[in-house]
Amino acid sequence: QDVAIRFAQKLNALSRMENGVLPIDILLCEDRATARELMKVVLENNSTRVQLQADAEQKALELLKGWTEPDFVFVASESFHRGVVGLIATKLAQNFNRPAFVGSLDPQEGIIVGSARLPQGSDGCLVDALGSAESVLARFGGHSAAAGFEVHLPKVDALTGFLRTHFESLRRQPRPLEIKYDLEMSLRDLDATFMKWHDFMGPYGVGFEIPLFRFKDVQLRGVRTLKGGHLKLQISDLSGRSSVDALLFSPVARQVELVGGASAGSFEILGELQWNYYNGQKTMQILVRDLKVQSWQ
Repeated sequence: QDVAIRFAQKLNALSRMENGVLPIDILLCEDRATARELMKVVLENNSTRVQLQADAEQKALELLKGWTEPDFVFVASESFHRGVVGLIATKLAQNFNRPAFVGSLDPQEGIIVGSARLPQGSDGCLVDALGSAESVLARFGGHSAAAGFEVHLPKVDALTGFLRTHFESLRRQPRPLEIKYDLEMSLRDLDATFMKWHDFMGPYGVGFEIPLFRFKDVQLRGVRTLKGGHLKLQISDLSGRSSVDALLFSPVARQVELVGGASAGSFEILGELQWNYYNGQKTMQILVRDLKVQSWQ
């Protein structure tokens, strides 16, 4: 988790922004002073990536205000940096709960370089979707949940037409988003003994995913907005005797709306367990994957 959250995203931004510094240059550096200088470049580069991504996400939402396709979203702009289109597609797929195709337009070349992402819990295949439009694409590739594509500007309408036909053929009765979890538990079960067992089972990662827990009968006691738009929630059980902090990273519009209407009643939360280290103190917290009002079935 530390590698995925603290290191990998910042190092990954080097290739996204085509900075010229490689992660291997830092990892193999034997001089501390040089390494520190390289890390300054990494952090500055990542800050640029974060800002470009935030601006592009806002622009994409504005461009999609008049979007009418029910099964997918497609948006492209010359203001989108190629290095962040995949990140924008991920956010849009979460926001709209449908496949998202996002492109960076090069007006001089007349070509759109894009990325596509599926929403969490979807069982579709983006390679099949893009494959249906193979005749109008310059190239495409990827896997079921994430793919890339290139299309010449005059063929964009044809591309969206092929995508429309493909997704219409797959349309089924609407079903709620499904996320598989490992265990249902209560907030009162969270103590040092349980966390000792949880940590002993690790480390978690690819091939051994961190356990996902379902908490019912959760009340929201407070909300604080953190830098970057993330939310810190103070939650408790219905009795109020068991409480814990929870973090909701990059909440989508639906989640913000639910949290804003906390007076609607108790919640169900899907989340991961982790330790938070701050000012020399170690406290337990929940990393929220998703939440819903408990009365909704």
